[in-house]
Amino acid sequence: MPVWVWIALIITGSTFLRIMSGRQTAAPWIFPDELIYSELGKSFAATGHFAVRGEPFSILSFGPLYPVVLSPIYWLAAGAPQAYEVIKALNAVMISMAAIPAYFIARRLAGRRSAVIVAGLSVALPSVIYTTKVMTESLAYPLFLCAVLAMFRVVERPTASRQLVVCVAIGLAALTRVQMIVLLPVLVVGDLSIAMLEARASGRRVGIAARSSVRALWLVIWAPAVGIAGFVALQRWHGTSHASVLGTHTPSGEAVDPGRVVVSMLQHLADLDLYVGIVPLAAAVVLFLARVPADDRRRVRRFAVLTSLTTASLLFVTGLYLTTLPASQPGAHHARVYDRYVFYVVPLIFAAFFGWIERGLPRPRRLALPAAAAVTLLPLTLPYSDLLHGREWGVSSSNVALVPWGILKLATHMSVVPFVFLYSFAFALAFLRIRAPRARTLVLVLVLNLFLVDIAVQAGNSAMAAKSARYGRATTADWVDRAIGPDARVVAVWSGLAQPDWRGWYGIWENQLMNRKIGAVYHVGAAMPYDAPGTRLRESGGTLLWHGKPLRAEYVLTDRWLSIDGRRVAADLRTQMVLYRLAGPVRAG
Repeated sequence: MPVWVWIALIITGSTFLRIMSGRQTAAPWIFPDELIYSELGKSFAATGHFAVRGEPFSILSFGPLYPVVLSPIYWLAAGAPQAYEVIKALNAVMISMAAIPAYFIARRLAGRRSAVIVAGLSVALPSVIYTTKVMTESLAYPLFLCAVLAMFRVVERPTASRQLVVCVAIGLAALTRVQMIVLLPVLVVGDLSIAMLEARASGRRVGIAARSSVRALWLVIWAPAVGIAGFVALQRWHGTSHASVLGTHTPSGEAVDPGRVVVSMLQHLADLDLYVGIVPLAAAVVLFLARVPADDRRRVRRFAVLTSLTTASLLFVTGLYLTTLPASQPGAHHARVYDRYVFYVVPLIFAAFFGWIERGLPRPRRLALPAAAAVTLLPLTLPYSDLLHGREWGVSSSNVALVPWGILKLATHMSVVPFVFLYSFAFALAFLRIRAPRARTLVLVLVLNLFLVDIAVQAGNSAMAAKSARYGRATTADWVDRAIGPDARVVAVWSGLAQPDWRGWYGIWENQLMNRKIGAVYHVGAAMPYDAPGTRLRESGGTLLWHGKPLRAEYVLTDRWLSIDGRRVAADLRTQMVLYRLAGPVRAG
């Protein structure tokens, strides 16, 4: 069949499977992310501005483009539960479209058949589980691959039109996830490096080649100045300072520890090693460093430089961010490995893997043995005792590569380090021993690894969905909206008097996501975690005071441990929330 038919089948099949997977998740449970994206989408649909719980929210903190894409759904949908289901379906479509740029990226290094396989694998990654969440990965992933594809096209021929396209592509990716802005310096440094390497290989003067490269990328080089000017204008329009523009994602301001950043980068590289199944990473390293025929050297060199720089830049910004988180954030002082921030480069590694296979599995001893040793030992550097803590998916909702190992630890109550070593050693041995006629065996190793991780992640996600349904999912998702009039508004008050963990505040967060009419959220005890917008109330003679004045509201939603002096309108036993109607100031009963 023609390639476009294969790609269409991949997109259609992936979309169908992701929609079916989304139906297993009846309620959100990754908080505060899903709530914040939902609130941003609702507010933009209603007012054209970004707000969370009625309070202005940093437009770059969680990426403005994804909420803008969601806003028409909230504007058109009959209710929040219907919008939630449509969003998951849209996520499935968007992430499945990543197969198109993945195919064209792989074609830079491999044949049509291999590129089609890479396209299929790119939408079979365990991280596509995020399509079942109201989270930005579903849009950021295809936009990232489009930006990388545009970068390859500019390096091949830096015309003004191609430079304009790559600037727009990187800009859209950065507006979805701000970390993607690193692609702009990667392009400049990558093109300069390629020009200098090619000049040295051909005997030309390196300085002349470097100057020519800089002149050719005039539009890309000027783009940061335009971007900075636009950023400053947005700050002025939004009324925020540079210190708060990233909101809860703003670093703590503490001095950067280079050692900790490097350790975090190595840990994320080790995570990627496990994610791709050991062999592809070793194959990519060998291909990028091995001698290849002269007629093929230019293609391999370009792919190697851009892939290496892109991977290194994502590892760096991830390590920098995770090691400078504010101390107030839960787990800030514990080891964190989030492949949610770096899985975007996996299709590039897969493309290099298939390029290595098509070139006859070159394994010069001086490269193959060190590469095999590195990919075997690298996963052993991960602090499994800190990472496999049994939360959420058995590891963390931000890390899917370690989910199988977390499940193994929970099942056996043993250290997983010996098992990780045996797994890595076996795959590294396959990398060294399998010959070109049996290259399909290596492809099978890759596919089986992804399949097993996918199964583990799906199982973990289903378990968490069941847990959230048991402790938090409302009997009727939009029961608050149904109980009040069309023009009424509701404020939520969290007592914090009982169940201070996620089962205590989950009810308010889920009900707010599923009900449009819940606005501001207040608390009378300790604040909710993750620095979500909220205001503490003071009590004076039973009256709840907001900034020294009695809080007034027509409807109040609160947990059952806080009694409100008003008429009880409705209640939900599962989330243990009660809705009151008031005639005056909010008073504790």
